[in-house]
Amino acid sequence: MLAVLWANTPDAALSHDTALAVYELCDINPDRIHVIVPKGHRVSKRGGDAYTLHRGRLSEADLSWWQGIRTVTEKTAIQQGVDTGVPAHLLRAAIDTARERGRITAAEATDLTTQIETTYV
Repeated sequence: MLAVLWANTPDAALSHDTALAVYELCDINPDRIHVIVPKGHRVSKRGGDAYTLHRGRLSEADLSWWQGIRTVTEKTAIQQGVDTGVPAHLLRAAIDTARERGRITAAEATDLTTQIETTYV
């Protein structure tokens, strides 16, 4: 919660590796808390040494809640993992877990798996 509050915008959300970890989709263990804010948002506060700040545009469909904290969806977290080079075995495990829990569709799982196979050649 502190990381999202530190970003000082209601549009901040836990993201990337952190979202994969909080949803317990795979055995990832990030050493920093990943937070995404809208492009152009300026974070001027000190104290963000433990955070990795990402900037991007997210739709409401990309966002959810985890324990009362704004967080990207499981699908978005996996997509961010593909985009940032999270190891393929962790992403495959995340896809399997999200699919088993009904958090992504079969078509989304197939699409993400295809992206991993083409990205990690």
